[in-house]
Amino acid sequence: NVNKAIEVYNTILKIDPTYNDAHFNLGYIAMVMQNDMAKAIKHFSDNISFHPNNYEAFYMRGLCYELMKDKSSAERDYRQALNLYPQYDNA
Repeated sequence: NVNKAIEVYNTILKIDPTYNDAHFNLGYIAMVMQNDMAKAIKHFSDNISFHPNNYEAFYMRGLCYELMKDKSSAERDYRQALNLYPQYDNA
């Protein structure tokens, strides 16, 4: 139930705005299930602001940019993911 998941993640963020999985999962839901890249980018960016070493959030934000045809922003995020974790095959 996507709506219930969103509600639960938002409740978690009210308690702990830095909670890594809530931001990441809200970004994933926005990207994959809602096809809302702008919202997904915001959630992945929030994740990155609290967890700047989260290479997966950089990758996912880069993927959103790529899907939006913003290749330069996508490349920047993919490179940052690789800077953080050079063996990350997805990036």
